[in-house]
Amino acid sequence: MSASNRSKLVRRRALVLAVLVSLSACGVQAGREDAVSTRTNDGIVGSDVEDTSTTAPTTTAPPPPTDLDITGSDGSELNDVIGNAIADLEAFWTDAYPEAYQDDYQPLSGGLFAIDSSTDAATVPCSVGPDISELLDNAFYCPPSDAVVWDQERFMPDLAERYGTFTVAVVIAHEWGHAIQERAQFSGASVTTELQADCYAGVWASTVFAEGDLEPGDLDEAFNAAEAVGDDRLQEQATGRVNPDSFTHGTSEQRRTWFERGYESGDPARCDTSNI
Repeated sequence: MSASNRSKLVRRRALVLAVLVSLSACGVQAGREDAVSTRTNDGIVGSDVEDTSTTAPTTTAPPPPTDLDITGSDGSELNDVIGNAIADLEAFWTDAYPEAYQDDYQPLSGGLFAIDSSTDAATVPCSVGPDISELLDNAFYCPPSDAVVWDQERFMPDLAERYGTFTVAVVIAHEWGHAIQERAQFSGASVTTELQADCYAGVWASTVFAEGDLEPGDLDEAFNAAEAVGDDRLQEQATGRVNPDSFTHGTSEQRRTWFERGYESGDPARCDTSNI
């Protein structure tokens, strides 16, 4: 890594850590049962999220970089977490992508979109119709637009409340994994691509925790969240039955295993899921 890139990465990581530490009080369990997602390849989980209340942070997190534009952002602290995580992810992959794929990393070109029930669906990448509710309760990468979208109204606040604020950053890291797949022209079954994105998220998480400024409990929350959104667990909670033929993201064991593999190795090359 060049001295300039290393300096930028250190500054961005410092902001990511500052934001996550300042918001750590938000991470409490809400005890809500998840439902099965209707999405397949475009989100980390997706769920019919019920309204929940969150604990307001007592400190103000640093804002994301001024040149990072989040369309539709409500200015929330969680969007500051996301913005700073994105800046760090861009810096991380600028360095890691050439080593993993022998090519320069191309920054996200289609933009960032924070949506809620008041958003005009026609303005959102990968919109499936005029009803914005079809895009809510999820976070996803849109390949045709090279854009990342997330629900700022319920989905992200609910994740932060149930699993801790760091989980929100991990969700975005997972979606960035899909952007990496698009750049590397990786294709495969839905489960294959989703587990690789989990692994990529674990790789990035390892670089954040390597700085030593986050609590071990933050990592545990990320592991638990990865396990909680396995297809088998979501199906059993929603219907009382499990149908492996309909899996789109992998089992609870698989999702945790691949996230852990990325975290423990810190190496994108260890995230090859093509033989699953």
